[in-house]
Amino acid sequence: MRLFLRKLILTFTILNVAVSVQADVIIKGTIVHNVANLDIKNICFEVYQDYISPQVNQSKKILCSVDSKGYFSTTIKGYKNAFYIGTYFVSSTNKEVFALDNQVLHKPFLFEDNDSLNITINLRGKWIQFKGKGSERLNCQFQMESQSISEGGLARVRDLGNKENFYDANALESKLLDQLWVSKLTILQSYKNNFSPYIYNRVYLDSWYYQKYSHLNSLLSTYALTYPIRNKGIIDFVKTKYSNDLQIPEGINPSSEMLGQYIRYLYKSNYLKLIIGKFDLGNLTYNVSMLELFQKIKNNYSGPTRDYLFLTFFLTGGKYQNDTLAFLEEAKKLITLTAVKDELAMWLNRLNTFDKQNFTLTDIDGKTVSLNNLKGKVLVLDFWFLGCSGCLKMSPYLEKVQNYFENRDVVFVSINTDDLPRFKLGLEDGGYTNPNQLLLYTSGLVRQHPLLEYFKIYDFPTLIVIKKNGEAVSSRAPDPRLDNGLALKKMIESAF
Repeated sequence: MRLFLRKLILTFTILNVAVSVQADVIIKGTIVHNVANLDIKNICFEVYQDYISPQVNQSKKILCSVDSKGYFSTTIKGYKNAFYIGTYFVSSTNKEVFALDNQVLHKPFLFEDNDSLNITINLRGKWIQFKGKGSERLNCQFQMESQSISEGGLARVRDLGNKENFYDANALESKLLDQLWVSKLTILQSYKNNFSPYIYNRVYLDSWYYQKYSHLNSLLSTYALTYPIRNKGIIDFVKTKYSNDLQIPEGINPSSEMLGQYIRYLYKSNYLKLIIGKFDLGNLTYNVSMLELFQKIKNNYSGPTRDYLFLTFFLTGGKYQNDTLAFLEEAKKLITLTAVKDELAMWLNRLNTFDKQNFTLTDIDGKTVSLNNLKGKVLVLDFWFLGCSGCLKMSPYLEKVQNYFENRDVVFVSINTDDLPRFKLGLEDGGYTNPNQLLLYTSGLVRQHPLLEYFKIYDFPTLIVIKKNGEAVSSRAPDPRLDNGLALKKMIESAF
């Protein structure tokens, strides 16, 4: 009898644990003051397990209908403990509706299992208010991320840049960002008594390192424009501001799931510092060896930080160079976290099983084209949208690569991510595409097309190379603007 009771108690204990591991999150709400009569048919909730590996972890997209009175309601199955949800509006024609600050709305916020929220979205006042269980955490994050640099401050940064005082412009922007963080931190501290130390620290690290990552990403994008005087200002500034890694704030001892934004910041920082270390006014190209970056990660970091930096190296490195996989076996021997090993395996599986998928797109005449029917040729997929300045700038460089492979089994596939009217406008513009490309669009699904979800494409332009056997070479291909197409040519050659 005692043995039976022990088994019964153990069974109930396991059941209780299972229930707590993946409890429901209930979201209800209303969109009010839609004075512009925006066509909002659905709200899309994108659920992520963590910030570190969105290319591996499939986001769960929950499409929630909005009725004529603006009311919506859904239930979301979460992950154990804490996870992230990003949000955006969708029209009746399946287009994204930009009703609030796009960056704030899209930024995934931290949720917990058992959250039960009632949300008011005020389109006229452009604010969101959360009520119910978990509301303090969500209100805090929305209020923090709604802070921004003043228009006057940004105007002064632009003014210094226009006068070619690029170091001073970067330094001023950095000071304004530091002041912005003080405002965010003041808001967070006002909620401190409402949060557990775990949640407080996690929100702190997410916001702090996201801001630093975004600044580094902005510097890197500006550097890519290869304007010597501006780049000299960036180099001098980075050497002053980012000569050493920013440390995790004193008193915070994060667990591995709290490291997401910190890892992204560290990777971007190391990459940028390698670039400026090789800067030459006569050769403004991305002359970074992935071997150097791999060795830098290997020798300068350890433990979970190094494991997740390796993961980021493989998931994002292919965007710039195509030789990252050469270091995979060595990395596997050094990685200690089973979770990271598993995520690397899933990522590789997605590359190697692309030929098992059946993605279809549509041409200007409404004809459906299956990428599977193009197997036997190397494919260069070019994703763009109307209004993408980077897409316009990359197009002539891509055309040179296309001409290089003329009369070979390579098909350059131009994939527009807009609806049909904007696809047509993009083709009429003529700057986004090149002669002899296969011109397709995402069949009216815009950026919700399964192909974009498969490769986790959020930034544009994005290139992906598919081998003749139908497998993907990497999750990203090199940008031809950075080295006049040399790395991209190398990747295409490897796909035969």
